[in-house]
Amino acid sequence: MFHSTYYIKPYHLPVPSVLTYYDIIGLIYPSSLPSAGARLMFRFLSRLALASADRVVLLSESARRDAMRHFGVPKHKTTVVYPAADPHFAPQPAHAVDRTRERYGLAGPYALYLGINKPHKNVPFLVEAWAKARPDASLVIAGREDPRYPQARERAQALGIVDRVRFLGDVAEDDLPALYSGAALFAFPSLYEGFGLPVLEALACGTPVLSSNAASLPEVAGNAGVLLPPTDAAAWSDALADLMTSPARLAEMRDRGLARAASFTWARAARETRAVYREAA
Repeated sequence: MFHSTYYIKPYHLPVPSVLTYYDIIGLIYPSSLPSAGARLMFRFLSRLALASADRVVLLSESARRDAMRHFGVPKHKTTVVYPAADPHFAPQPAHAVDRTRERYGLAGPYALYLGINKPHKNVPFLVEAWAKARPDASLVIAGREDPRYPQARERAQALGIVDRVRFLGDVAEDDLPALYSGAALFAFPSLYEGFGLPVLEALACGTPVLSSNAASLPEVAGNAGVLLPPTDAAAWSDALADLMTSPARLAEMRDRGLARAASFTWARAARETRAVYREAA
């Protein structure tokens, strides 16, 4: 058997094949790909990979619906296998949080966003909601920055809140659990995710989550987070203002988040993937 974890793969094989297919971001947000040629290849090779695989593993029911709707994948060929957070994503002790705060110059309470700044991540929207909420805290935006999309920085400058929005860029993997753990709130307004691993990592670190209700994100957060439409600026600014000043509510969300994160395990993912192999063989 051959299991490909990417859509660029051998397409004609003498043995049964399984494909893990993540999402259709390149199809519904074509600007996330660098050229018209890349967009054409994404569509063509995705269709070929999905058609040639004997079984297809998706990371969410949302991603499965997308594959069926846009590429005509038969449901009987598909299985949803949820991933899990790496075990090192867990609540961190105070001394680890303090070291990370010092390393990145983070004083006082902060809300955190972690991810790239591509358009579907909706980061400028978060900056605008933060400006309207005006909490007595900082918004920390971490993750690799694609220079093609400077809009979040530009919005912070235009709104006069550069002193309350910190752009960290890439953060060392070893620092992420403490960065999550030190945040009062994790805010993730993405317009589309095939799964949304940062939300799960935040929950696993005991960080309350305010998330978009789009695509797969309700499957990840469940009832542990506050879920809002990723285009409702008023709802987001109200939620940010309320949550950042409600320690009792944040504590309740923290407990629910830890329980929710514990329901996603790599042991279960391995069992379910092995079952797919048996079906494909």
